[in-house]
Amino acid sequence: MINNSGWDKVETFLKSKPSTWKKIVDINLLGHIQTYKEILPNGIRNRANPFCKRRLNDGVKNGQYGQKILCTGCSFNSVRDGGYKMELDLEGRNILVTGAAKGIGRGIALEAVSRGANIALHYQSSEKEALETAKLIEESGVKTVLVTGDLASIEDVQNMKKSIERDLGTVDDIVNNAGWTQYKSFFKYEPGEWKREVEVCFYGVLHLAHTFMPDMMENKRGKFINIIGDSARTGDRNLIISGAARSGTISFLKSLAQEVGRNNIQCNTVSLGLIDQGQGYDSVMMEKLMKQYPLKRLGKVDDVTGIILFLLSSYSDWVTGQVFSVNGGHSMLG
Repeated sequence: MINNSGWDKVETFLKSKPSTWKKIVDINLLGHIQTYKEILPNGIRNRANPFCKRRLNDGVKNGQYGQKILCTGCSFNSVRDGGYKMELDLEGRNILVTGAAKGIGRGIALEAVSRGANIALHYQSSEKEALETAKLIEESGVKTVLVTGDLASIEDVQNMKKSIERDLGTVDDIVNNAGWTQYKSFFKYEPGEWKREVEVCFYGVLHLAHTFMPDMMENKRGKFINIIGDSARTGDRNLIISGAARSGTISFLKSLAQEVGRNNIQCNTVSLGLIDQGQGYDSVMMEKLMKQYPLKRLGKVDDVTGIILFLLSSYSDWVTGQVFSVNGGHSMLG
């Protein structure tokens, strides 16, 4: 459903009339509530998107004030019913995906490849998995280069750039999925232990931007996407150091977006809830975790790749300095 209906009147509050307030509230709030009340039960009964034309007989319903409720449930996966298919074309783009050996990073790399991108596949310690991912990409006939390095080291990042440029070319876009964390209380840390988390989770982002972004600025085009966990915004007593470090990257990318926007570069953050990547939770723990989410399940890698592809595509060319939550409603931050 895309709800674009509404009504407003441009005037100061003190010059407005109570009847105007009522009309604004009736249309922009109560009208929408009434519409949802009429249509949502369909989806609840059918366990499906109530706005999908396969579930509704008439395809379009009119609300109290005539607003159209569009049945777009099939728009991204079917054009047979006349739906619109969004083409996320990344043809020829050279994209660096860090932490790409497995899990979310692997999923992003494979999806980008399926849209025509060339991939620089970064890993640090998961060499076996990285080689497997690279093989999958190469089998599809797409150009890829495998690079390793510690993002906490500016020298390593600079060497990564040299390798990529030699074997692939200039990096057009970056998706940073790398990180390092310890799951424990702050008071169980030794003072020297938190340095590593800050170096990877915070300085790693600075190193990537400082090393690769000058080329993007020269080319007047680029995307920089940083992936974090929701603990960076909500806090988590057992993810206190990495959460604090990643929180700093939000501010950094907002400020950087202001600096490089004139060069047509977009910088955005994707904030995740708990993604099921085969962590091996037992059934009791899994049930406990799922209860924390309004959608009653953990996230899947596929839940993440969609927003990343959107942010890499031309559809997001006017989107920068933002934080996107992909968390199943676990936190609902404005």
